[in-house]
Amino acid sequence: MDCLLLARDSLDNDELGEFAAVLGMLEFSNLHSAGKRARAFVHNYRKVQMDSVLDSKHETACLEWRPPDAGYLKLNMDACRLGEGSFGWGFVLRDHLGVIVMAGSYQWVWFQGAELEETRACLFALNQVQRHGHDRLIVESDCLSLVSKLQKKEAANNSLGHF
Repeated sequence: MDCLLLARDSLDNDELGEFAAVLGMLEFSNLHSAGKRARAFVHNYRKVQMDSVLDSKHETACLEWRPPDAGYLKLNMDACRLGEGSFGWGFVLRDHLGVIVMAGSYQWVWFQGAELEETRACLFALNQVQRHGHDRLIVESDCLSLVSKLQKKEAANNSLGHF
């Protein structure tokens, strides 16, 4: 925990993102390989974000993160396609002051469509924060179709129903 707090206080946002990505990939036995994969993940994520910014030049509204009420944590997650067939999931959990409490990412192959990967990213994020004892959550996603289905509180009659 001391290491995470030190990283949060001493790294800029880009470096902190790379650090979080490396931590998320430490499950692999070869640390050098995990570091290379984490840097590639962050590089690809930044490229996708930059492409998204360039594609949305005509948008005038600026969306910004808003903190939760005191006593709650806000969980934001996203999924993205990386290259031809791989994907990435990521999440960040912040408190009412905007302080990062937890973050994580996962990258693998076999992309199965935006809505399904957004659903898996949501499940991944919820499992991770629950494992660490966080339960008073506000959950945000940019996937409107997923949010709509979750708000109905009904199991879909398709592969999403499993999740």
